[in-house]
Amino acid sequence: MFLEVMPNGSKYWRLKYRIDGKERRAVLGVYPAVSLLAARKVREEIKDALRPGLDPSAEKKRAVERRQRAAIKDRTVADAFEEYGRKVSATKEGSKWERNRLKMFVRDVPEFSGRRLADADAPMWADWREIRLKGFIRPEGTIARPVKASTVQREMNLYRNVFTIARREWKRIDENTFTDVASPPNGPPRERRPDPWKEIRPIVRWLGYRTGQEPVTKSQEVALAYLVAPRSGMRAKELLGLGKGTLNMRTGVAEVRHKMQYLTKRPR
Repeated sequence: MFLEVMPNGSKYWRLKYRIDGKERRAVLGVYPAVSLLAARKVREEIKDALRPGLDPSAEKKRAVERRQRAAIKDRTVADAFEEYGRKVSATKEGSKWERNRLKMFVRDVPEFSGRRLADADAPMWADWREIRLKGFIRPEGTIARPVKASTVQREMNLYRNVFTIARREWKRIDENTFTDVASPPNGPPRERRPDPWKEIRPIVRWLGYRTGQEPVTKSQEVALAYLVAPRSGMRAKELLGLGKGTLNMRTGVAEVRHKMQYLTKRPR
């Protein structure tokens, strides 16, 4: 046992010992916070551990690893969703939608989001799927209305990817429980288009828009967007993103950013 003085003036009680012919060092404490008597006591404890052939440094490292593994296993669904939103969703074009859905899940169904990742089994996700389709009461007493099967499918794809990343990259779980959860069936296809004269024209007129005239008011802009949407198949977010940088009035071509553009680097 000796007192080592570091270049910055710090002093450490250390112990030299050998394991399998190799010299090792153990830190007994910082001087003067740890007295000589206390350092000797720690030295004797290390010597007792050495007698069965154990390496105190290796045992300490294994103990730290065990605590880390235990802490990882205690991570909840809410913890995984927060980490995914911060590390993965933030890099995507659809970051806002994904992060809102992750936060909504944590806020609206704490009985599910508070579970450990390993305990978020297939029956839990089946229960979530059903209440999402039928509607439910949030913890604060407000009503979450029923949603379409397509909405549940989209949210399931997001949550499934969280668990895939947690298993493959973060090593938080050993299996992805989503593999045993069935997606809701697709809803019935649309059977008709809105009638341009009986349905679309009255709405556009009510908003004050006239064909061929430049919109001046916000209501007229809404009417024009409403006319473009069914003809182009563009979503509301895509329509709102149109402007000088995305719309070529000479050719009549619009470039639309999409959620996978952060990978492809090309608009549609």
